[in-house]
Amino acid sequence: MMTDMPEQHVAIILAAGYSRRFGADKRFSGEPPLLLQTLATVKCHFDIVYLVHRHEDAKLIDLIDDKAIQLISAPAVDIGLGSSLAAAMLRITQQPAVGWVWVFLADMPDINGQSVILLKQAVLPEHIIRPTYQAQHGHPVGFSKPYFQQLTKLCGDSGAAHIIKANSAKLITVEVDDKGTITDYDHPEQLSK
Repeated sequence: MMTDMPEQHVAIILAAGYSRRFGADKRFSGEPPLLLQTLATVKCHFDIVYLVHRHEDAKLIDLIDDKAIQLISAPAVDIGLGSSLAAAMLRITQQPAVGWVWVFLADMPDINGQSVILLKQAVLPEHIIRPTYQAQHGHPVGFSKPYFQQLTKLCGDSGAAHIIKANSAKLITVEVDDKGTITDYDHPEQLSK
């Protein structure tokens, strides 16, 4: 008798932005580079990580030397959080075993691994999971399979906020003691702290 396989959880890291507020390509700033710091945290908790990068992003492609990281090129035009996430979801929807996607931002390396564990433990079928820290919404955001098709239709820079809002009755928020879930790096001086 066959048993149902557990649904796979995968991570998406959105790294196609242009760091305009930072003043330089923050993905490569710091030691080790900010992007690799974020990847180190995420890889500890997911067997498969999809990394969405800019179209023709040679420096990033050269930086990633890990077969567990699947690189996805964002569209050459209309680049933004929404279109980047949609590009990843178009690939993921071809993987029937995937039941949850967890969306991370490339400039949030301080997320505590324990927060990721708590979020994954809170999953319920057909729900969206999001951390909160002192009443502020953070990342990663987890989407179950019923939302995958909606995520493939995102465009521009609006991200998935409207999907979360439209499905607020299915949103589970998990309070975490982790400022890293709301802290992104927008200014170079943050790297020296």
